[in-house]
Amino acid sequence: MAQRRMFSLDIVSSDAFLDLPVSGRELYFQLGMYADDDGFINPKKIIRMIGASEDDLRLLIAKRFVLPFETGVVVIKHWKINNYIQNDRYKPTRYLEEKELLKIKENGSYTESIQNVSKMETQVRLGKVSIGKSNILDEQKARPISKVNEKTKEPSMKQLVYRRIIGHLQKILGMKVTTWDKQCKAIKSMLDAGYTELQIIKTIDYMANKDEFYSDKGFDMMTVAKQIPLYKARMRKAAQI
Repeated sequence: MAQRRMFSLDIVSSDAFLDLPVSGRELYFQLGMYADDDGFINPKKIIRMIGASEDDLRLLIAKRFVLPFETGVVVIKHWKINNYIQNDRYKPTRYLEEKELLKIKENGSYTESIQNVSKMETQVRLGKVSIGKSNILDEQKARPISKVNEKTKEPSMKQLVYRRIIGHLQKILGMKVTTWDKQCKAIKSMLDAGYTELQIIKTIDYMANKDEFYSDKGFDMMTVAKQIPLYKARMRKAAQI
């Protein structure tokens, strides 16, 4: 693992960064110092170490200086802009599932590979999944998450996970979710059962692209919750072949 860390002036001298409180800026710098060579870190230890607050972390998330995951891990969004690590010193992150949920933009910053539901526009995908599935999903505008942090007025990390997963479902099926509470409840049941965000996403992809029944009929998160144990068992069996 490389022992040096850098910060781009384009990032830390920006108006958005300088508008952060001192405690939020300090947390950003410390997360950057202790993150692994791909920019991933569990922030809890750092928050305790420097006496920061959860609100400081929420503000960094809200301003998109760090991107959160359901596991509690975060990644420094502009990590590859801040740092260049030579191959002989580079040690890959151990947070591989989280990394698989990201892509790198042309400017070198991380972004979610799954479109955020709050930015989704109504799309109708041509092919097997058609408008006929409006009994499950339709093109009405999705209701926003109602529960937010009262201090920052921003969604919690878990709510951001819900948004990413439902956003991916909407993108795959080309429809808008209307029964938001039921969809979130189904996602929560899967997370509570120990399934990861990536496993849920892969189950959605499998059902939409490889399962002829569901690719024709359509499905929602309640159906995914019923199918994910079968999908996981199938993948485990395939790995043993």
